[in-house]
Parts: sequence; C-alpha cells; structure tokens
Amino acid sequence: MIALSLLAFVLVGHGFSVLFLPSKLRSNTLLFAPWMGIVFIIYSGLALNLGRVAMNEELLVGRGFRGFQFIILLAIIATLYAAFYFKRKFFQFKKSHLLIFFFSLVILTLLQYIPIKKQMSIITSSNYLLEQTITDTLLKTHKVSNNDLLIGIPLVIAFLRSIYPFISIELLSQIANFYVRLIIYAGIFICSLIFLKEVVINNSIVIRGSELLFVIFMFALFSINIPLGIITLLLLLLYSIYQTYDKKSLLPLYKTGIIVLLLLLINPLYTGLLLHLYFP
Repeated sequence: MIALSLLAFVLVGHGFSVLFLPSKLRSNTLLFAPWMGIVFIIYSGLALNLGRVAMNEELLVGRGFRGFQFIILLAIIATLYAAFYFKRKFFQFKKSHLLIFFFSLVILTLLQYIPIKKQMSIITSSNYLLEQTITDTLLKTHKVSNNDLLIGIPLVIAFLRSIYPFISIELLSQIANFYVRLIIYAGIFICSLIFLKEVVINNSIVIRGSELLFVIFMFALFSINIPLGIITLLLLLLYSIYQTYDKKSLLPLYKTGIIVLLLLLINPLYTGLLLHLYFP
C-alpha cells in the first residue's frame, strides 16, 4: 500500500513540482513530487471540503464528477502544461533518485511492522470526509474542535480510498501509522524550510512561484500539525529580521508581511476557523 500511495503522490505532484519549483531545485523535481502531491491533495481537498464538496461527493450533481476526480483533473492539467512548457526539462531523472525512492520505500514498509496503537480518530475522520465536510459539521453543531480542523492526513487517506476503492481500509490506514505520519510531517517541514530560504534571499519585490509554494506548504503544515506551522512562521520572521539586518534592506520584512497576508487569504474560511478556535 505504501508503494501505491507513493506512486499516487508522485503522479499528482510531479507537474506542480516542475511548474513551481525554483530553477535551482528543478533538477530534483522527482524528489519533491511526493511532498508536492501530498500538499496539493490537502490544499485542494480542504478547499473543496469547505465548499461543501466531500472527497467522494459529486461536484456536479447528476454528472458523476466527484471531488477526488476534480483533484486528479487539476493534476493532469498541471502535468500537461508543464510537459508542453518545459519540454526537455519536464522529466529529469538521476540514478540517485531511484536509490532514494527504493530506500524510502523499504524504510516506510518496515515501519508498518513496528507495533503501535492504531490511530482510530484519523481513520474515522477519513471515513467522514468521504461523504461529509467540515462545513456540514459547522452548520449542524455551530462549532468545530481541534480534531475537526486537523484534517490534512485524513484528507490524504480519503483521497487514496477514493482512487483505490478495491483496497481494504486496514491497508489504507497504514498511512495513519504514527511513524509514517512523522515522516510526512518532517518532509513537508523540511521542504518548507528549503522554500523559505529561496523566498527570503530572493531580491525581487515581485511575488513568484516559490513564494506561493512556501505559503501552500505552510498552510498544509497548519492543517496537519499546528505547532509545526507556528514554528515555520516564527522561523520565517526570525530569518527575515536577520536578512533585513544583514542586507540593510526592508525588502525581507516586506516579503514576510506579504507571505503572512497570503497565508491568511489563501483559504480565509479555514484561517478564520483556526483563529476563532485558538483566539475566541
């Protein structure tokens, strides 16, 4: 199941990696593709969810076009556009990529055999998100809890359940394994730090793909682990202050302000729910 999940993440994320990665990182698009796929599933799935479209619910009533199919459609469009626009640079493969994927697959598979209590809350949430949404919960109960908002991993599991309906929930729940989730958290966090450096040292006043990519990754962090999101935000602020002092320029602080504003506006409803939960 880990292999099928990794394949799905790479296929979903490769086009976005080619389109949005800074030029210095584009030779490693395959390494970033799984994380890009996970983050894109979380971001688009959450946007659909707050629009009252569940992962396996019809986006167009009576047309059979469901939420997860919309995510796949966006990934296909991004892949085709990247293949047309970048052509020879679309697929850059190194032998080291194959070795990294092989050892990652072995490690992730071995982690499944470490005895640990099942994360039933995550599995239950993924069941709920197949047909229901946070907005439904909010309209019924007029309140949301911390577990209601931390739906990044359940959304990913719900997406995998939608594209692999023939696989049992027991196998799909492997992605909810504590150690696997730690690797997902660490991978998205490390990618965010890499993009953070690209954003702050960029001397351009124009907001580019790397800035937008950093915002989306940081948004995904908040949806899976709020402390990690806050840590990333603090690191951005501290690094921009250091760069402001080092370069004797206010540009890093200006870009930090723009990034925070984008983070607030990239999904205002979700951001508002988070702020209301922690600052009632």
